[in-house]
Amino acid sequence: MYYINSVKIKGFWGKYTASTHFHEDVNILIGKNGTGKTTFMDLLQAALSVDLLILSQLEFDEIKIRLKSDKKKPDSVRVKKNS
Repeated sequence: MYYINSVKIKGFWGKYTASTHFHEDVNILIGKNGTGKTTFMDLLQAALSVDLLILSQLEFDEIKIRLKSDKKKPDSVRVKKNS
C-alpha cells in the first residue's frame, strides 16, 4: 500500500504554491473559510483518481505528489496542466 508523503501544487489559484507533508496516521488541515482547504483536497483527489473533468475546472499549473510504501522506494505522481 502506498501512503501520501507530500503534496506540492504550483499555480494554486493561478498565483500561489501550496504544499504540505502528510503523516501515516492522522492529518488535519486548518484554515479560515475561503483559504483553499477544499480546493487543495479536490485537486489531490482528482490527480490521484485521474479525474480529468475536475482537473480541467480547477486552477493550477502543476501537482506533484510524493508517495511512499513499506515495500518499495519512494515514487511520485505528477500532473501538469497545459493551456
